[in-house]
Amino acid sequence: MSWSITDFTFKKILNKRVTSSTKRSYEEIGDRTLNVHADDIWSEAIPSTPPVSTTSVVEVQTLLTLTKDTTVSGSQAWYAADLSGNRLKDWISDKFDGDPTSSYTIKLYDESDNLIPATDSTNWIFDYSTGILLLQNTHPTATGFKISGYRYVGLKGVAAAGAVDGSGTTNFVPIWSDSNTLTDSIMQQYSTSTIIINGVLRAQAKSFDIPHPTKANHRLVYGCLEGPENAVYHRGVSSGNGEIIIELPEYWSALVGDYTVYLTAHGNYSLFLKDKQPNRFVIERCGTIFSRKKFIEFSYLVIGDRKDAPLIIEYKL
Repeated sequence: MSWSITDFTFKKILNKRVTSSTKRSYEEIGDRTLNVHADDIWSEAIPSTPPVSTTSVVEVQTLLTLTKDTTVSGSQAWYAADLSGNRLKDWISDKFDGDPTSSYTIKLYDESDNLIPATDSTNWIFDYSTGILLLQNTHPTATGFKISGYRYVGLKGVAAAGAVDGSGTTNFVPIWSDSNTLTDSIMQQYSTSTIIINGVLRAQAKSFDIPHPTKANHRLVYGCLEGPENAVYHRGVSSGNGEIIIELPEYWSALVGDYTVYLTAHGNYSLFLKDKQPNRFVIERCGTIFSRKKFIEFSYLVIGDRKDAPLIIEYKL
């Protein structure tokens, strides 16, 4: 059979290409499709081997009973539909085959589940994009038809320039969980200027970078103080006579294990830590009983390690 424009158009519409000199459609495998609207584009990867059961991308259909198109005489047109009468389109063709032992090719059966080969005298063809079965010749015995095959049920469409399609939770920064799937990361944008990280942040160096408070056209950068623990601090200034009790925040004992108190006297005298409790500590002036009753003023700095965030400072790669 010689090549012709009609032959080329027929094969292009059916998503086929030449594989033998006879150019029979059932002998050929899929090739590039016609141009389509962006909303119709299959945007998820189709596995080279058809799945055994339905996935989020590929729907497996086994012996689906076709519906007869009564507008076509001779029972020569049938279409795929669900139980509610909704048309089932987007069938996957053998263009996506990558496993020689398995194929996406549609299989046609009669009403008794007998396989009707592609070489059947009806010269049947199946339109994968619309789910329509056409018969050039009426089948001599069959009163109904069934198909087994695979439908694309994944995401469709092409994202606009600079945008990314995917699913997730509002305000969460997305992350690729594999080469085709977006999901929530542990980062959440709480406001226009605040990021929440529901986990551990690790970096070679950490710092703040802000507009310089006194120099025009300058930035000010400070690095984070680091050590072998996840620590918190509480500081302040206090004064009084005799024993000075410093109450720590009410949550301190639940948050912090052990803590250390640093003192700076605002005068020529010495101070000492007289008592330390989970939520408070007591400061007193050094010296005689009389000296201890004198007025004192001091600054204090309290540093403790967090109970909920123990730090492993070394680990093996």
